[in-house]
Amino acid sequence: MRMKEVIVDVRKKKAEVRNSDSVGPIDFALRRHDELKSHDCDVYNPRNALCFGGGQLLQYNIPGTHRLITAARSPLWTGFYISSMGGFAINLAYAGINYISVESKGKKFSLIGIKGEKGRVTTKFIEVKKEQLDDIYFRGFGGQRGLWAVQNYAYEALKRWYGGSKFRVIATGPASLYSRMGCLCSTVISNDRFQFGQDDFAGRGGLGSLMVQGHRVFAVVVGGNNEVKSFDKAKLDKIYAKTGKKPAQAWKDATEKYRYIPDLKTGGTYGVNFTKLQDKCLMFNWKSSFMTRKSRQKIYERLIRPGILEPFNREVIETKSWFNCGEPCPGVCKKRHITKKIDYEPYSSAGPNMGVFNFRDVESVVHRIDTLGFDAIEFGTIASWILECLDNGLLKSTDFFLDVETTFDPEKFMKKAGEYSCKNALFIRHLAYMVVARDGIGEAVAEGMRIGARKLDKMFKDRLKGKSFKDFAVYLAHGKDGSLAPSQYWAPGLFAPIPLPHLSKTYYKMDIWDPVELGKGIAKRYVTELGIDELGICRFHRGWAEKVGGDLMMEVSGIDLEDHARGLGRRILDYNKKAGAQPVFWESRRVKDIIYNYLIDFNSISPNKELGNWVHRFGNSLDVNARKYWSKIRDSFEAAV
Repeated sequence: MRMKEVIVDVRKKKAEVRNSDSVGPIDFALRRHDELKSHDCDVYNPRNALCFGGGQLLQYNIPGTHRLITAARSPLWTGFYISSMGGFAINLAYAGINYISVESKGKKFSLIGIKGEKGRVTTKFIEVKKEQLDDIYFRGFGGQRGLWAVQNYAYEALKRWYGGSKFRVIATGPASLYSRMGCLCSTVISNDRFQFGQDDFAGRGGLGSLMVQGHRVFAVVVGGNNEVKSFDKAKLDKIYAKTGKKPAQAWKDATEKYRYIPDLKTGGTYGVNFTKLQDKCLMFNWKSSFMTRKSRQKIYERLIRPGILEPFNREVIETKSWFNCGEPCPGVCKKRHITKKIDYEPYSSAGPNMGVFNFRDVESVVHRIDTLGFDAIEFGTIASWILECLDNGLLKSTDFFLDVETTFDPEKFMKKAGEYSCKNALFIRHLAYMVVARDGIGEAVAEGMRIGARKLDKMFKDRLKGKSFKDFAVYLAHGKDGSLAPSQYWAPGLFAPIPLPHLSKTYYKMDIWDPVELGKGIAKRYVTELGIDELGICRFHRGWAEKVGGDLMMEVSGIDLEDHARGLGRRILDYNKKAGAQPVFWESRRVKDIIYNYLIDFNSISPNKELGNWVHRFGNSLDVNARKYWSKIRDSFEAAV
């Protein structure tokens, strides 16, 4: 298949369309970054190209194969990073292209439209001054604010240009202009209207911040009138025979968790995880890892089940408020309450983990975070950290110009959960505005946890008394300044020293404690998931993708997917070495304790002599043995890739 790439020069307001030899979106991004030598420059340098793309199956009507893969050097992590959003890449097919690279930097802020019609690709640039962009972000447009206003603005500005063609908007919010945590968001457009709640976010890594601060682009629109083809049915049936099912059944069965599980009477990441995790749900900035299993279960039964899970089941699951991401798919994974998308990780990090146990309050917090365009997992983890620093006296309410009593005490919550959830939620909504205003401590927090902790230590050095703000921050360190909040699971694989530590590129189950075996397990997931991303397949379809993805790749390109994915994994490691962005041993005392507590908890359920030895070693010398544990994971992972 002939692949096409669009190289956008923002400064010159031009785009070059050319044939591409890249195998997939990750290969394209790595090639472009090697050509531009982005590893030699600052993360906001215009040479740090923001790359978008779909996989080899992009032009076919196969459910789950139109995930948009976004890659660049992350402003937050400082290494090569991949983030993705569901459904959007079908618009690349409508445009007749496979990849886009946003490069250079405009004098003003740009909205970029890319349109494909009758085999011809054209582009349009609409520029605004910073004051105009701030007006859109904060005063609003079309009855919305933040990134929702940007979507409205882009739609109104370009709908006539697209005419009757299908198109979709990738938007940013003010968090992308004023912090390192900005996300990219896109909402399904149907019947000339945004279908709010059918939203997808490429959130992790702050790639929205790169788009706005590095390139002065606040939105990208893609579409056209090209048709999506049907894959040869006989060949498709033959390939899927390896799953023991017809294609349609394989698609349906693989996505059951994200649709509805009859035995659990719930569905989606939110319903399934809050039902299954129970005492493993994260609470109070991961302080739940210090609690006994009995205490954690008590909070789950008293606060999380009735306050977080049951309202969701009543108002979303029982009403069947389920939708897809914009491509025909049986998964209908978008669980929507009125106009708001409900997912586990944002609602965990901005819910129980920050001491908010009321569904309505969590919803209000996540909506504020989303509207401002933050990565909800990153910001939720930061907010939880700030709340704990308030609770332990490192920070005071006067630092926030807000007279509200927050608490991080589980016993108080047991007595007045509704009151304290409301107060914590009010505080976090206020904090989100402080960060985009870079007001007070917001200026420090806007840089992420690692840089933020350093700044707060200097700002409040008289309060430290032997402590450090970083002691309570839950993050992974990378290179000189990089950091990232882990995903919301109590599993050591999420804290592993690897190049892409987010959920889909590591081993996040809670059933491996041995560091060597864990490193091997992570390497396997890393390579497998890179292959799935390179094909542009949604990981919710990994049930069939891991079995037949390689066959599909071989059919359309003649390339061995596993070998190719392993090569991608090594190229990412090499790129990060050149960029001076490699894993750094855990700096936070809280992170070391989370791993130690995990080992204790695991040993209490499944006693093991070697595991018991690790527990003993951690207890005798936490720093020394945590480093040994960390190093064994790293060495095992790198040897297996």
